[in-house]
Order: sequence, then structure tokens, then C-alpha cells
Amino acid sequence: MSLRALTLLALADWRERTRRPVFRVALLAMLILAALFLPSPGADYHTVDVGGWRGLYDSHWVGMSIALMATPLLPLIGFFLVKNALARDEESGVGDIVLTSGVSASVYLLGKFFSNLAVLLCMALVVALAGAGLQLWWGEDRHLQFLPLVLPLLLIVGPALVLVAASALLFEVTPGLRRGMGNVLWVFFWMSSIGMDVELSSGMLNLKQVTSGMQAQVQAVDPDYDGVSFSLGFRLEKPGTEHRVWRWTGMDWSAEQIAQRGRVCLLALPLLLLARLLFRRFERLRQPRGAARPSSGRLARWLGRFSPSGPVLALLPSAWAAELRLLLRHTAWWWSLAVLGLNVAALVTDAEPLRRVVLPALGLAPVLVWSSLGQRAAAQGVDGLLGACAHPLRRQLFAAYGAACLYTALIFAGPLLRLGLDDEVQALLGLMVAVGFIPALGLACGCLSRGSKLFQGVYVLLWYAGPLQQGPGLDFLGAAAPEPFLIAALAGLGLAFAASALRLRWR
Repeated sequence: MSLRALTLLALADWRERTRRPVFRVALLAMLILAALFLPSPGADYHTVDVGGWRGLYDSHWVGMSIALMATPLLPLIGFFLVKNALARDEESGVGDIVLTSGVSASVYLLGKFFSNLAVLLCMALVVALAGAGLQLWWGEDRHLQFLPLVLPLLLIVGPALVLVAASALLFEVTPGLRRGMGNVLWVFFWMSSIGMDVELSSGMLNLKQVTSGMQAQVQAVDPDYDGVSFSLGFRLEKPGTEHRVWRWTGMDWSAEQIAQRGRVCLLALPLLLLARLLFRRFERLRQPRGAARPSSGRLARWLGRFSPSGPVLALLPSAWAAELRLLLRHTAWWWSLAVLGLNVAALVTDAEPLRRVVLPALGLAPVLVWSSLGQRAAAQGVDGLLGACAHPLRRQLFAAYGAACLYTALIFAGPLLRLGLDDEVQALLGLMVAVGFIPALGLACGCLSRGSKLFQGVYVLLWYAGPLQQGPGLDFLGAAAPEPFLIAALAGLGLAFAASALRLRWR
């Protein structure tokens, strides 16, 4: 009975998820990413580079390079896609119905786990099919081989997807991790894990094992190769640069290597056990009816004069003042103290710590506040009422954007003042443009997805690659390499997307 119930639960949940528009959007995103993972032979960028060499586009190289590129991104995207299994049942009431029908909580959670895994494997299958199509399209070797195409995804990405399916359930039942903070922490955890996997020979997925084999084969072909140079990720080429091509013979998987990846899959068992111990049949996932509403926060109370009738916000349009108060209402005292301390540090610290530590920290601190932009009305069910008002786009969208820009300027007040006093015009201009770019990105993601996960995933990835890692052209805070005009264009694009989404929603 339990096995039959488990199968039916997993199958029904998988069918329900795959019918949702967000699943189709995720599959489309994976198709686009797969096309970018395998650049054309004459492209001006590369993804897998071994000392200036790349493999011939046969099934061995296509399968492995797509698997290596998908390992950081597919689990990241998949986590945001499947981390709503319990919340969806809680909101609809289906979870209580299932649990009161005789199905045990353990069977229920296992059904959700296998449903998560099935959804993630569907995404991996799409990537594999895209790889086969790209191999035929580029035409360097049109002989398709099934195992070399699929085996790298199963043995490299597969264990990661098993852990993602279990971790998503654990995050949903853990207080403090089921909402935005858990999403942000997952991005940090996964990106740091992948970084160590590529660099170390004892990582969780042991990617160094694969890259070392590639390096050894290139060294046999090219005696001048140093045996160390390896690049994984999107890297722009200098004009006129041509990659040398060799035929990679593929990865010879040993029984020990396959068993090691099987042991990684077994790590899902303690995660599922912990999730079962924390799961209380939605008792802890639901706020009691008589519970008090959260207070507006000390920062908002200290800025009580920011009410639409207050003396300070009377200088602003009433809609702007109301939106700004909504952004401030859930600010905790310790968070306000930390932001204040970072702003004071920006005024007294040296230029290098300002760029390397203070600015990235301030750029991450309000991520949960920014992620509420553009989707608050939909979450509260009042978007229809706002749409019935006169000029909803002009009044609501630009009020939310203007208030968010003011809020962001308050967050970066110390660095803005410091850069102005130091007469660093270029850096100051870059940071001022970032003050407009971040709210625009938040509005665009919120309006398009009607949720907070899209912004949390996109922004934290961008923050990790740009301000934290100082990626060229990605430092949107404009500290190390300001790109003000590029970011200004992105801000305008974000506003256009947000306006279009709102117009379609209120039509």
C-alpha cells in the first residue's frame, strides 16, 4: 500500500508540475543555456578551454563539456524550481487532505522527493537532447553515440540533482530557510562547492578528476602545454584568436569512480531523515490565525515621520512615501545597525577595503527587500484593485521604482558620500547608476515572475560574479571597473520589462 501510494503521489505531483507554465519556461531556459554551452567553432567566446585547446565536437566532447557547464547552473536553477513542493500543497490545502487520508508523513515526503528528482531529470534530458542537436548542427562529427552523450550528465550532474531534490525539501521544513534567506544561502553554498570541486581533487563531485584527464591528453598532443591551464565558464576571446582542436577520446569511467558518485547520492538519505524529523504536517509552516502581524520595525518607527502626512515625506508624492514605508516596515534593529556600521566604515576605511568588502556587503544586505519589488501586489491579491485605478502603470510602477531608488540610495549613503569627498567621479557615477539599476532589476524580475525567487537567484549570481569576484564588465556597483552606460541601459531594459508585464497583467 505504501509503495503504491508513494508511486501515485510522485507521479501525480510530477504531472501537476510539468503542466505549469514555469516548467516550460525553465525548459526553454535550459535549451538556451545548452546552446550557449557549446559555442560555434567560430564564436568569439569559449566555455571549456584547456590551454588554448578544445575538443572536436563529437559525442565524447559534447557530452562532457555540456555536463561540466551544466553542473553549476542546472542544480541552481532546479533548486528554485522545485523548492515549492510543500508550500504549494499548504496554500491549496491538498497537503492536509493527503495526510489525513491514511498516507504517512514519510511516504508523503518521499513522494515529494521523487517528484523533485523527476522534474530535475527532465531538465537534464532536455540538455542532453540539445547537445545531440548541436553536435549535428555544427557538423564536425555527425556520428551520435548515446552513452558518451548521456553518461557524463548521469554521473556528474545526476548526483548533484539527487542532493538538490533532498535539499529543497529540507529547506522547506527548516525555520529560517524556507523563504528568501534559504534561497540566498543555497546560491552561496552551491557556488562555493563547485569552486572547490574544480580546484581540489577531493571535492564532492570530483570534477578535478575529469579536468585532469583532459589536461593529460592535451599535454600528450602539445609538449608546450604547461599541464595546468584550464578554464571553465564563459570567457570572451581576443579578436583573431583561434582555438586548436584535438579529438578527445573521452572519460574512462572506473568502477571506483562510479561508486564514488553513488556514495554522493546516499548523502540525500540523512537530508531526508532530517527533513522528516522537522516536518510537522504543516503545523510549523502555517502561521496561527490568532498570531499578531509583524511590527513595522525599529527603522520604520524611527522614520515614522515618513508617513504620507509626515513632515519629511510630505515633500514626496504620497504614493512614493507609502512605497518607501512598505520597504522599511520589516527592517530589524540588528540589520539596521549592521548597515549603519558598514556606512560608517565606508567613511573611515581605506579605498581598497571599501571596494573589496564594504560595497559588496552593502550590495547583498537588502537582497530580501529588493526581491519584494514588483510582486507585492500579486502576493497580497490586490493587483486587480490597483489595475482598476486610473493610470496604474504611471502611479504604481514609477512610485515603486522611485521609492526603491531612494531606499537604495540610503543603503549606499556612506560610499556615495565618500566617493564624492574623494573626487572619484567615475566610481561615483557608477555607484549612482547602480542605485537605479538594482531596483529596476527587482521590478523586472518581480513583475515577470510574480514572485521573489527569480530576483534572488539572478541578483545573487550577478553579485557573486561582479562585486564579489570583480568579474570584468559585471561589477554593477561600479567600484573596480565602472560600466555606467551599460548598466544604465540594463536599468532601462528592466523598467521596460516591468512596465510591459504590469500592462499585460492589468489589461
